[in-house]
Amino acid sequence: MKIKSVALVSNNYWTLYKFRYDVINLFCKNDIKVYLIAKEDGYSKYFMNDNIICNFVNFNERKINIFNESYSLFNLARILKRTNPDMVLNFTIKPNIYSGIVCKYLKIDYISMITGLGYLFLQSNIFISFITNKILRYALSDAKKIWFTNNYDKDAFVKKNIVNKQNIEIMPGAGADFNIAKNFNKEPQDQVTFTMIARLLNEKGVFEFIEAAKYFHKYNKYRFVLVGLHKENNKHFISKDLLDNVVKKNIIQYKSFTDNINDCYKKTSCVVLPSYREGLSTILLESAVLRIPIITTRVPGCQDIIPNENYGFLCNPKSIDSLIETMENFINTDVQDILSKTEKTYDHVKINFSRDSVLKKYRNMFNF
Repeated sequence: MKIKSVALVSNNYWTLYKFRYDVINLFCKNDIKVYLIAKEDGYSKYFMNDNIICNFVNFNERKINIFNESYSLFNLARILKRTNPDMVLNFTIKPNIYSGIVCKYLKIDYISMITGLGYLFLQSNIFISFITNKILRYALSDAKKIWFTNNYDKDAFVKKNIVNKQNIEIMPGAGADFNIAKNFNKEPQDQVTFTMIARLLNEKGVFEFIEAAKYFHKYNKYRFVLVGLHKENNKHFISKDLLDNVVKKNIIQYKSFTDNINDCYKKTSCVVLPSYREGLSTILLESAVLRIPIITTRVPGCQDIIPNENYGFLCNPKSIDSLIETMENFINTDVQDILSKTEKTYDHVKINFSRDSVLKKYRNMFNF
């Protein structure tokens, strides 16, 4: 398809900067007008280009307030009607729902990318889950394409009859950027350092990581580093009291959100992500590119990158004992065996998840 303008709709500008910057740049290089629509969070400043116009909709990722949701939907409709792009690309669950509905109403072509199942989809509340599935089915029904980052999520949507098989494809997220490996050198470690990089959400396995750190603290020879954004008074994030307690006792070294993530990679022995489920973990992709050993869970979005024990170290989700056992396995594994695993993971990611392959799919899709 040949287009002259495109809109990208996402939760916030940080996700557009972190995961879609190269795609946006690709559109600009091909003289395509780009409209960005997301929640303002300070990252819109990175999109200063004559071909880019920033628009703002206050998407709230995890809370549902009828007034706020109605206003966001109205504001999104107003922007899309005014800009009238040839194609809209939607990312994450809420933008997929809202923008899908608006695009259907305005008869604008759109592509939906399911970057993960999301909080709404994974709700244990049967009523909310039922309503979400119904709305998703409606919002995605006219999409020209529906992209999934892994086969597990695709199969889940097909099984729930949310999408049909005719217009779905696998798109490996933002892809792995191998340029980050240039001039990257790990710093010598005086002790084994386990590093977890993630928002401090319960579903990321932060509690299990902290409990594992408590277990190993008695040996006084291992370092545990936790890096990521924490929000107080939010039930989806770990308790602030728990975090403060383990930091005060020097069980965990905590660093809040940082753009200088390479500094964290340089100072770690192993990246740990005990997540309950992922779309396709960018942290694990980056770790693979930098040849950093990985401990993660046997779940979709993680096991795509670490398929089995030949590539890294796998534990069971929601299991403190399994995580501790896997960390002990890492500690007792020969250095050469660990290097062999990281090399296999590097090759696996390069073949299957490179950013160049992602950009090639965009080129093929939009004929440039």
